[in-house]
Amino acid sequence: MGTFHWPLTVLSADGDREETVEDLVDTGATYTSLPASLLARLGVAPQRHLEFELANGEVIEQEIGFATVRIEGVTAPTIVVFADDNALPLMGAHALEGVTMAVDPVRMRLAPTRALLMREQGANSPGQAR
Repeated sequence: MGTFHWPLTVLSADGDREETVEDLVDTGATYTSLPASLLARLGVAPQRHLEFELANGEVIEQEIGFATVRIEGVTAPTIVVFADDNALPLMGAHALEGVTMAVDPVRMRLAPTRALLMREQGANSPGQAR
């Protein structure tokens, strides 16, 4: 699959401001990674440290927090990584799933998708023998 960038809007903690960033869409990344200075400007605070494994196998520790993002007009809360200011902003799988978007690798774009849910088998489940 090729790589492409897509706009991601981050809302301030109080909801009064927002900033849009061109993120590299990276379904191999769990969370969205944004410059720490951008998150600080928007009042997004770090909540804890988390270990991450990089593609080369190196393990690093980064701060994470919670932010509200908008992608293709859909707004949802997500987990964000406080990255170095010179790091490439990445849009991870968690944010994409939160706004029910999937990667269209042929057209190199995001496309709406359905959320997935497993329903427990019970007495009222469709298709169950009676």
